[in-house]
Amino acid sequence: MGISPESDLGGEVYERELMLRLPESGAELGIILPKESKLPQGLKYDYIYNLPLKRHLRWFVSNPLFFLYLRKILQKEKVDLLRIHSLRFTGPAVIMAKKIVGKNIPVVAHHHHIDPEVMNFFVDSKIAPLVDKIITVSNFSKLQLMKKWKIEEEKIEVVYDGVSEKFKPEDKPKSLEKRYNANGKKVLLYLGSLQRRKNLFFLLECLEGLSERNSNDWLCLIAGKGKDFKKLVKFSEKLGLGNRVKFCGYVSENEKVSFLNLCDIFLFPSKLEGFGMAAVEAMACAKPVVALNTASLPEIVIDGKTGYLVTPEDKYSFIQRLIELIEDTDKSKKMGFEAANYVRKKFSWDKCAKSVMGIYEEVLNKYK
Repeated sequence: MGISPESDLGGEVYERELMLRLPESGAELGIILPKESKLPQGLKYDYIYNLPLKRHLRWFVSNPLFFLYLRKILQKEKVDLLRIHSLRFTGPAVIMAKKIVGKNIPVVAHHHHIDPEVMNFFVDSKIAPLVDKIITVSNFSKLQLMKKWKIEEEKIEVVYDGVSEKFKPEDKPKSLEKRYNANGKKVLLYLGSLQRRKNLFFLLECLEGLSERNSNDWLCLIAGKGKDFKKLVKFSEKLGLGNRVKFCGYVSENEKVSFLNLCDIFLFPSKLEGFGMAAVEAMACAKPVVALNTASLPEIVIDGKTGYLVTPEDKYSFIQRLIELIEDTDKSKKMGFEAANYVRKKFSWDKCAKSVMGIYEEVLNKYK
């Protein structure tokens, strides 16, 4: 995991925004990162160690190296609390290093959601009960931990993610309108990874139905990369969506605000989200969201006010909500306005960092 200013991955955005703000709440940071990791401007830290490994290594490779460095740090540096950013990729190393060095240091884990991947149950679920506290990003994720891994409720704290101040309403960017021939069209947008849990085959089927039932001049952009990219392109062609759907490929962190302001409606058909950061970023840009009534999304989107929530697999309702927002510009803009106001009041990285620091202090006080 990194904290690069260029990363748009949810977990890395979370780490980056927290690391930038925790020192303002009194924390002194010691950081371990893969070599050649980029640091965000303004990051304040007490010390930093660079591991001789690249990012995205398998957990059974990252943990032995992480353990060697962490053991050295625990013997050399003053450490009051250990935080785990990933139960799998650093968790085993943290637990083992603490035990071998023999220091009575509290451990707090940060967690986003449990997905169906088998290693969640072989590794993550075994590390979670060994930490002092788990901070997770939604009540949905908290219930997952309690039901699937039998973690005690008192061990889990919910702290919502924030949203960067850069996500705000702006005029439609002319350059992107020209690039995608979007001028005068209602633009629908999905922006995120192209993986199975994001439910994009369902979205394409809904767009096929929309094309059959609505003659308005609309365009859907699907922006992002992932292992399903080629399959999705072929499926779109099979459905005959033609110029109605355009695949934009990877969108950099610097381009995200422009893409979000190009669109009129944000589409988020994902089945599993610990928080749903992409939806919150779109709402901050005053875009109504059409999403599924599942996972953490009901904690983010207010149905009928900041967007619409649809029962999973209900293509008819998803299409109907899209038609309403495409045909009723006033309703779409009003929902977008409500969404932007709601997000600014509820989701703040400063508030998130202060809450996290408060939990760290509570855990530390129990060890005194």
